[in-house]
Amino acid sequence: MGWYFFLRTSNVPNPDTETGISTGSSDLFPFGKKPIEPESGGLILTPPDSDKTNTTIDLGGGFAEVIPRLRQISTSPTAGAIAFNVGSTTIIRYIDRATGHISETTSDNLAVKKISNTTIPKIHEVLWSSDGSKLLIRYIKDDSVTIRTFYAKIATTTRPERAIEGLFLADDIRDISVSGNKIFYMTEMSSGSSGVLANFDGSGKTTVFTSSFSDWRSALSSPTGAIIFTRPSGIAEGSAYILNIGNGSYSKIVSDLLGLVALGNADGSRVLVSAIVYRGLTTMVFDSKTNKGESVSIQTIVDKCTWSTKNKNIIFCAVPQSLPTGVYPDDWYKGKVSFDDGLWKIDVVSGETENLFDPELEAGVSMDMIKLSLDKEENVLLFTNKKDMTVWIYNLKQ
Repeated sequence: MGWYFFLRTSNVPNPDTETGISTGSSDLFPFGKKPIEPESGGLILTPPDSDKTNTTIDLGGGFAEVIPRLRQISTSPTAGAIAFNVGSTTIIRYIDRATGHISETTSDNLAVKKISNTTIPKIHEVLWSSDGSKLLIRYIKDDSVTIRTFYAKIATTTRPERAIEGLFLADDIRDISVSGNKIFYMTEMSSGSSGVLANFDGSGKTTVFTSSFSDWRSALSSPTGAIIFTRPSGIAEGSAYILNIGNGSYSKIVSDLLGLVALGNADGSRVLVSAIVYRGLTTMVFDSKTNKGESVSIQTIVDKCTWSTKNKNIIFCAVPQSLPTGVYPDDWYKGKVSFDDGLWKIDVVSGETENLFDPELEAGVSMDMIKLSLDKEENVLLFTNKKDMTVWIYNLKQ
């Protein structure tokens, strides 16, 4: 997830007409309000009467460590997290939003250790490489205008706390997404915008997309393909395209929908879309070859979803229990409305759905889930609670 529309334009032209550059500015970050600090610290464990399965580790001497299936990882607001596998171990690594300190834990142990105490204050967003060793740290300079992106690598050392080292990418990268160790980002030019594919550190840059329209979002679904779509707003019609990074060609998936948000699966065969249809929030899946769309039996914003890493037909989504009156997704991005979600697993081909958990029942906590992701082995589902920006995991193997 990124920030609320960097220099969000108030009038969004139809990119099909390529009428030029849109102008104007207002709010900066999706989920842009300062996160609410938790009222109290401590990890929230599954209530004793929960019917879900926990993991009990025998520590010897009659002591046991109970690891809840739904587990809070951080107790303070974070800017980004990653779950990755080293052998049979699933590691969860995250960065503190206020200080930039990096900590990690594992899915089978409650111990948390700090691995970097390099201080980088007031971070707004962090994106990670798939192996958790590199990260892009994003923040706004003191001028409240310039967007900075810092590439950092966690130093290899035997010291308990490792420094991070790196370099700055170009200023004012408006939108950026990651797949593996590749990045795709959009930059504005005097004549519109360009889409650039690069290595994680910004090297090996190749411009693969240009447009006279400037207000784009992107999602790099694989090192060879990306979904690009107009900045979503409930008061402006949007379009979504599949971009072939290899040759720069792109094809339209869907257009003329209010509040359109899109996310492609790993092989680009299907695109999940949420939009306002007949004044209601609708979630659909499109076949990228036929452009045929079908409704999905959930009602959510695609920013709250992630595709399976193992099955191209499976999507995991946080689904609001109810939808307050509002302009979507704008009011949710701005923090004017908040959701109470449950977590669902959906097969978009068979239509089969599974309710994985309700946070209120599982942990006694209301959650508005964002930044959903999976480790490669799909041992855990990682997400952030937008209400306080804390990181959580749900163990899919217990």
